[in-house]
Amino acid sequence: MEINKHIIFYPLDSKFIKKCSTSAGVYMIRNVLNGKSYVGSSDSLKRRLTTHLSHLKCNRHANHHL
Repeated sequence: MEINKHIIFYPLDSKFIKKCSTSAGVYMIRNVLNGKSYVGSSDSLKRRLTTHLSHLKCNRHANHHL
């Protein structure tokens, strides 16, 4: 299996979000325990990832597989 060299995986944490300078983009959040993924896009990547992280920490994310 060949992996596209333009896809880079980062852990979803506050350190990564602070360094995120891209205003818009496509992202994937993957549950490492069950392999399920969530793919999304946003005009404000930093704001959207902050919301995802907050919801995941509080166990209230809309996608219950994550």
